[in-house]
Amino acid sequence: MASSLPRLLRSRTGAATLALSLACCGGVPPLQTTTGGLEWPRDLRVSQSDKNDILALAKLMGVTEPVKVSVGTFVPVGGSFVTVDGPVSFDGPQRSWPSAQMVRENRRGSGSAPPLWPGRYRVGRWVSVAKGGQVVRWRVDDGDWFVEVALGPRVSFADAQRIVLALRRGAFIKRIDNDDVSRSVPKRFEPKPVTSVERESGGTFSVSWPAGPYDGPVIEVAISDSGVELIAVGSYVI
Repeated sequence: MASSLPRLLRSRTGAATLALSLACCGGVPPLQTTTGGLEWPRDLRVSQSDKNDILALAKLMGVTEPVKVSVGTFVPVGGSFVTVDGPVSFDGPQRSWPSAQMVRENRRGSGSAPPLWPGRYRVGRWVSVAKGGQVVRWRVDDGDWFVEVALGPRVSFADAQRIVLALRRGAFIKRIDNDDVSRSVPKRFEPKPVTSVERESGGTFSVSWPAGPYDGPVIEVAISDSGVELIAVGSYVI
């Protein structure tokens, strides 16, 4: 859950499409607060006993100092889950924090869904989703502007930073075969939190970010001696 990144696929026409296994809300570093000042989201209507179980389960999953509780939605299957985040650690441009996702079993109503994976941990009626672990984001700055970036396997921060800044500044080289598509490409892009950068099997990179709850742009680029080359532009819909 902590890092479900989209994967870019190119069709025969060169258009970009997106294969998503599971997408969920979140990924933005939690605000630093004290455990005693922990606030619960208003849309999470549970008893005090449930709250105690949620925090006990989060502790089993590695979140020993909870600072943020939020409610997310499974996309596209629907249903809600709870995320408990711990404090953020800083290491240069890297931000990381422990995170645990869970659902309540046998809950009725449109806002709930059974676990998508067998729960490894359980406290009361609450079971874990996946195994929990560290969420890692990398901050790319450009003056006062910044964006949190999730890196896929085999993607260095230096490459991701170069790509994101080239897209935002319009400092990329268009290498799109289709002239109509090439003419429609904007002069610059505006990456949003959380932007993900992933390396493809052919050595190119796919870059995507959410424009709305269920869709967003997806861009394929390559890095060469000439700079960042724009190869394909498309969108994904969940």
